[in-house]
Amino acid sequence: PAGLRVTHLDSHRHVHCLPGFAEVVLDGARRHAIVHVRHSTESAETLLGRPVARLKARALRLALGGVPHMDAVRFAGIALMASPTFEADLHSLLAALPAGDTEVMVHPGYDSPELAALDSYREPRERELRALTSPALLEAMRILAVQPCHFGAPATSPPA
Repeated sequence: PAGLRVTHLDSHRHVHCLPGFAEVVLDGARRHAIVHVRHSTESAETLLGRPVARLKARALRLALGGVPHMDAVRFAGIALMASPTFEADLHSLLAALPAGDTEVMVHPGYDSPELAALDSYREPRERELRALTSPALLEAMRILAVQPCHFGAPATSPPA
């Protein structure tokens, strides 16, 4: 009724991936023609060789088990979470991306007393914001031919 179009679904801490939730979320997405539902499985190339990221990615893969991937968008970003070297890691992740569309999970923002009352993920948000708005990132994206887009844009190619 408000004229808004929902373009994607995901959830806080990937709760929508858990058995029992995933099926309901995917059914709702289909009924409402929502094309993108985050499928939080990540390939080894973008985990940056981090053992903790590999464990988290494996846990999400197990949780999703037989839940189908609804669209052609890959997922990446688990290795970036709380990284003290976020900017360098983001550049490495972008260089490792295969051709096609990939959702890169980041959590930029500003720390504040209001955020502190809601979430423990605070200081890394500002580090992410600085990296995501840096001229160096724009230059790296230009060199790597990485094009940012929004979820309302159609996927360019299916995952391999």
